[in-house]
Amino acid sequence: MKLSVVIPFYEDIRFLGEALASLSAQTLEKFQVVLVGDGSPTPVLREVTRLAKKHLRGSIRRDLIAYPDNRGVCFARNYASQFCAKGEFIVVLDADDICMPRRLERLEALLESGCDLVYSDVLAGETPETAQLLEASPPEAITRDQWLFKKFWFNIRHCSAAYRRQLAQMFPYPPYVSGSGGDTVFLVHIGLFSGARLGYVNEPLLFYRRLEGSLSANPEARETILERHALMVELFEYFDALQKLPSEQTAAAGGAG
Repeated sequence: MKLSVVIPFYEDIRFLGEALASLSAQTLEKFQVVLVGDGSPTPVLREVTRLAKKHLRGSIRRDLIAYPDNRGVCFARNYASQFCAKGEFIVVLDADDICMPRRLERLEALLESGCDLVYSDVLAGETPETAQLLEASPPEAITRDQWLFKKFWFNIRHCSAAYRRQLAQMFPYPPYVSGSGGDTVFLVHIGLFSGARLGYVNEPLLFYRRLEGSLSANPEARETILERHALMVELFEYFDALQKLPSEQTAAAGGAG
């Protein structure tokens, strides 16, 4: 068993059955599903247990873990990676998204070939029937300025990603950033600052559900997105400066001699 699929949840599990059913339809036979209750009430945990039993086929290992306080998806993913995930690789899946049948097989093949962080195109919309194709950038097309948000976006969607668990333990999701911003910082940590080897599947392997009220589905939220972007630029420029500091100090010391 090479893969662990980590699914955080809190209270809204109305689409979880579909997400789990899409895992049972995978061409990959054996993998683990880790369901992380992020401060979820007891009735929700009971319902998740029922859904897992109903929708996950017998060859799939399933583990439900929970803790009492709602601490956000970044904490949930870190918790799963540290304490419950058994696979060498972690696959991202939100509780309302759907995997295409060959998603796990394709991502596992890339990771086993030597990649550290892999991703794909996605279909995004309210329903699979009305979804729009969102293409990602191949690794060779992503510049350092894009990683550092100086050109707005490096075009890897976290929802489509999978990565080495060991790498995630070295560069965990940041506790100081909440929501989707934390997912972005995590990708930059392992994608740029760790020097990870990237792999890309040029086809949609995931349906990303754009729910009403989310930033991605609300045109009026552009101002909020731009504010987040400005904060990201400032944050990553600071990280970039820290990363360059040791080599610059070494060069200065050599010149002084």
